[in-house]
Amino acid sequence: MQHSIVPGMIPAVNRRPGKLWAFLQFPLCRMLIAFAAIALLAFPLLAGAHFAHLHGLAFAASHLLAGLVACGVYIAYVHLLERRAPVELTLRQLLPQFGKGFAVGAAILGATVLVLWLSGAYHVSGVNTVDMLLAFFINALGAALLEEIAVRGVVFRILEEGLGTWLALGISALFFGLLHAMNPGANWRGILGIALEAGVLLAAVYVYARSLWIGIGLHCAWNFFDGGVFGASAKNLSLLSVNIHGPEWLTGGRDGLDASLVAIMICLSAAVVFLLLAWRRGLWLAPFWKRPRPSG
Repeated sequence: MQHSIVPGMIPAVNRRPGKLWAFLQFPLCRMLIAFAAIALLAFPLLAGAHFAHLHGLAFAASHLLAGLVACGVYIAYVHLLERRAPVELTLRQLLPQFGKGFAVGAAILGATVLVLWLSGAYHVSGVNTVDMLLAFFINALGAALLEEIAVRGVVFRILEEGLGTWLALGISALFFGLLHAMNPGANWRGILGIALEAGVLLAAVYVYARSLWIGIGLHCAWNFFDGGVFGASAKNLSLLSVNIHGPEWLTGGRDGLDASLVAIMICLSAAVVFLLLAWRRGLWLAPFWKRPRPSG
């Protein structure tokens, strides 16, 4: 089995001598520090927006601000604790990788809606004004920044360093699904759907590109087209007025496309493609106990 790694594509922590640094740079400790810093500095912005009953552009702006704060916290954490440049979040990759991810996300969501339309479960009854599209996009971008930085940048990446790609993918996907258990009206179907489709796919695209921007673009596109354009989320006023009916396994029911078997199968199929491409490029990591020990 091939486990060779393309040099320079997977960042390594620059270890420092001393017991304190050994403790601070221990993987679980790094994960807790980074995640706690993001939670303490970014999440209060969202809580404040809910407390102030913000809506529209104001609420979307608070979500984007929280995402940008998370981005800044992550960059500071990487510089100070891992003592390296944040190569997975460089600005030169922003446009090409974000654009690639956004296109993939739009295609996957579009394919899911197309299947529902062909099955007779999805009907467009009208077109609304585009006034809210900007707010939808800003909100989707903020959510994508915050969640990709926290889950793929911190949880998946650090788990993968020690446990390897397979185990890190499974654990981080489950963690991502459980994070959404805090959503109003969350149930096991929606949680499992999010873990299987988004949790697996978003980790897979990170393994393939070794860049957080591609996942941020994909995540942003899914949220934007799901709730802002295609109206698949019944909670939102979208560009298209739609009627969705059919068995819950097909439509996702009140959980929306996150719990649709169609979306799960399409996302898992895309994840397999990205994982195979990453394997061919030598970008998978074996668990630490299966890696060859450094000579000398």
